[in-house]
Parts: sequence; structure tokens; C-alpha cells
Amino acid sequence: MTLRTLLVRVLAAAGTLLGVTVLVFCLLQAVPGGPLRAMFGEAAGVDPAEIRRAEALLGFDRPIGERYAGWLAGVARGDLGQSWAVAPGRPVGPILRDALANTLALTLSALLVALGSGVAVGVVSSLRLGSWVDHGLGLLSYVLGGAPTFWLGLLLVLLFAVELRWLPAGGALTLGRGDLADRATYLVLPVLTLAAPQIAPWGRYVRSGLLEALGREHVRTARAKGLTERAVVLRHVVPTALAPLVALLALDVPALIAGATVTEAVFSYPGLGRLLVTALRAHDWPIVQGIALILGTAVVLTSFVADVTVAALDPRARP
Repeated sequence: MTLRTLLVRVLAAAGTLLGVTVLVFCLLQAVPGGPLRAMFGEAAGVDPAEIRRAEALLGFDRPIGERYAGWLAGVARGDLGQSWAVAPGRPVGPILRDALANTLALTLSALLVALGSGVAVGVVSSLRLGSWVDHGLGLLSYVLGGAPTFWLGLLLVLLFAVELRWLPAGGALTLGRGDLADRATYLVLPVLTLAAPQIAPWGRYVRSGLLEALGREHVRTARAKGLTERAVVLRHVVPTALAPLVALLALDVPALIAGATVTEAVFSYPGLGRLLVTALRAHDWPIVQGIALILGTAVVLTSFVADVTVAALDPRARP
């Protein structure tokens, strides 16, 4: 990839990220009647004049462009404001930082499990094409991929936490412990719940990518030269099939983030998804804005990295 191409993609990602900040900021402004009215409007005895005074103190009486510029400057400094209801008066940044650490542990673990399982399913299926193993793995992947996240999570809780009592039903750690082994125990069921629906697409893409690569002319030429099957697969098949998988990885990030919201609610796991649900119920808009900004930034950056990686791996994807 040339320096000019890389610069163009960096500028495109930066423009998209700026657009994300506009959308996130507009979330707060789009609340009917204003954010404070939505928070206190149904409470008995609330004086509308007091709401207007509170809005003036928070700067909601200023022009929207001025408010956006001030908010964006705060974001650049790492200042996302203060919580209104979830933790009144506490800075939003530390609240999100604690929840983000838990969500990263969950989503990255689920991604590794889904990636490893999906690649294994795809490789075995492509090598046993048309066999009962191929059909069985495909059927199992489709069943797991179509299972609702909340249903699968509850099923795993009933089996491994209630009936067998092998694993905890929810939470993130045992009070008084919290070491790595203890936290890993609490991650097993949420990770399996979050990873299972992603195994099916990974398996299908790996299988189709390998089958397509195995039938290409340069692979037949490599075999005709006398290379071993292992050398053919590692040198010629895998690099060719890798680029589409990197692009799929970028698409998996939003799916994992969306699934994490439901998974964290089912297992009472203290991550961004559970915090988002709590903040929405409490009308804590600074926390909602902060979470939306983090999730949007994660999607943009992941797409940028995948775009650059695909262009580096596959010359056909370069402009």
C-alpha cells in the first residue's frame, strides 16, 4: 500500500469518526422536550422553572454549535462530563473505564473462541467435503448461529450453574478473591453465549474461502511442481483465503458489541452493555453519550484496520 493510499484512508476514517461525534452529540439534543425534562417530566411536583434553571446551568440555553464545540473539546481532553443519576456527580470517564475493561475481557475472549472454533469448523469441513462430518458441523453451526442470545445464555445457566453447579450463574468475581482464575470462571458462560452465534459465519467463510483457493490455477501449479500438500496450503491457500476473513472480522465487532448488551444483562456482568441499559432507564445521558462514543469509535477503528490489512494482504483490494 502506498503512502498516498494510506493517507486517504486515514482521512476517511477521521472524517467518519468526526461524523460519529456529531451523531452521538445529537442523541442528547433529540430527546423530546430536552434531556432534563425527559428525566424529571413525570415526577410529581417538579417546577418547570426549576428545570429551565438547571438547563441554563448545564449550558442547554446556548447555541447548539457552541455546545457541540465545548463538548468536543472536553472529549479531546478526556472529559465526558459527570453522571446525572447512575453515580450523581461522579466523572463519567472512570465509570466507563471500569465497565470497558470488563467488556473488553468478555468480547475479546468471545472473539478468540469464535475465531478458533469457526476456523476449525471451516478447515475440517473443507477437508471432508460432502461427508457426514461436513454436514454435521454445518448443521450444528446453523443451529448455534440461529439461537437467540438470551435463550442460549439461560440454557447454559440452567445446565452448568443450576443442574451441574460447575460454574457461577452471574457476576464478574467472587467477593474477597478476584484473581485471574476466579475471573476466568465467571467468564466461561458469557463467553460461550456470545461466541456461539459467531461460529457459523466464520465456519462458512473459512470453508468457502479454502475451497475457492484450492481450485485456483496457482495452487494447481504449485502441486504440479511437486510441493507437499502442507506447503501448498500454508504458502498459497491460506494467504489467498485470509483477506476475506479479515474483512469479516471487522463486521464481527458490531455483532459482538450488540450481543454483549444482552449477554451482560443475562449474566449480570458489569460491562458497557449492562451500564448502557441502566443509564437509559435512569435517563443518565452523559453516560449514554460516552458509551455511544466508545462503541462508534471501536467500529470505525476496527473497519479502518481491517481495510488497511486487506489491502496489504490482497493486491486486488488496492485502488
